[in-house]
Formats: sequence, structure tokens, C-alpha cells
Amino acid sequence: MNAAQMTALLLSNDRAVTKAMIVLLSYQTSDERVNGHTVESNGLGFNVADADLATYCACWAMGLKRGTKESDASWNQRLTRILDHYLTGDNFKGCRTLSGSYLVKCRAMAIKYRRQLVYATNARQAA
Repeated sequence: MNAAQMTALLLSNDRAVTKAMIVLLSYQTSDERVNGHTVESNGLGFNVADADLATYCACWAMGLKRGTKESDASWNQRLTRILDHYLTGDNFKGCRTLSGSYLVKCRAMAIKYRRQLVYATNARQAA
């Protein structure tokens, strides 16, 4: 898959946009996932401007809601376990699909990060 094909897929498929947010969240470091902010400039995952909304949308799609009394360590363990579930095989069936203004914003973000998504897709197909 190349960048043009990824863009066409993201423009035509709402489910692909939702999956893209989850895949990009998996590229965030554990601290970034917990806080919903980008701290490290490593070229992976979301940038500083997108991290908060994108993390919220990916977690919503996976059915995750952070409890106020939950420690950062237990939240990250739960998030990692659920991410692993969604990223192995075709386990996106239990995942919610973004809609409305969240879908519009996430589609624009996913297109911006299409190179990372192409890499993830090609790596998964090669495995």
C-alpha cells in the first residue's frame, strides 16, 4: 500500500479512520498514552497538537474510560492489554466507529499521519 491508496481508503471508509486512531495510539509511549500528551519528539504517534483529542477518540473507540481513582500504572496496563487485543488479528469488530465532528477531525489527522499508517499496514502484511 502507498500513501495515495491510504488517503483514498481514509476518505472512503469511516471504520479505517477509527482503526487508524487506535494504531497511532499504539505508537505513543506509555507515558504519552497515560497523560494524553506527546512528550517525546520521536516521529511516532501523534504530535503535540493532536495528542489529547486523538487519544480520547482512540480510547472511546475501544470502550475505555479512565477512572478517576485508577493509578497511571494500572491504566497503562489495561490500555496496553486492550491495544494488544485490537492490534492482533482482526479484532476491530468490538470497536466503536467514530462519527460526527470527531470523525471529521480524526479523518484529517489520519490523513496527516498516513505515512505511519502505510508503514504499519505494510509491516503487518509482511509478518
